[in-house]
Amino acid sequence: MRNGFLHDAVLLAPIEALLRQRGARVYREHRVAVGHSVGFIDLFAILGACTLACEAELTPRRVPADLAKAGAAASSHLLIVTPTGKVAKAIRKRLADHGNPFEIVVLPQGPAVQWIGHCFPLFSGSIDPAITNQKGHS
Repeated sequence: MRNGFLHDAVLLAPIEALLRQRGARVYREHRVAVGHSVGFIDLFAILGACTLACEAELTPRRVPADLAKAGAAASSHLLIVTPTGKVAKAIRKRLADHGNPFEIVVLPQGPAVQWIGHCFPLFSGSIDPAITNQKGHS
């Protein structure tokens, strides 16, 4: 990713690792067409029927772009991860006027990791038949 240490290593890396641990397919800088332009979702994860757009934000300034990108990707959830509760509160205030066809969760990084752990339990995806059909397994 290309947005700096706080954005990439502190806010997004633990979330990406946890999503992969839970069996999700995770894409960094996932490209989406937004109107006549192109946008990039920080992390886009697919786990079963759930599609999660995850954006790390340090201010509420880019929230409209986050909403547009999540909508363009037909996400079922948008997770906005912030460095502090104060930033999360400011973003929630800005979102109060928006109606969206997907669930929006705005949390500081620690609670965001807990939310993923709660919403996406281990091995929640289907088991790959190739794994169970290996020699010595029925």
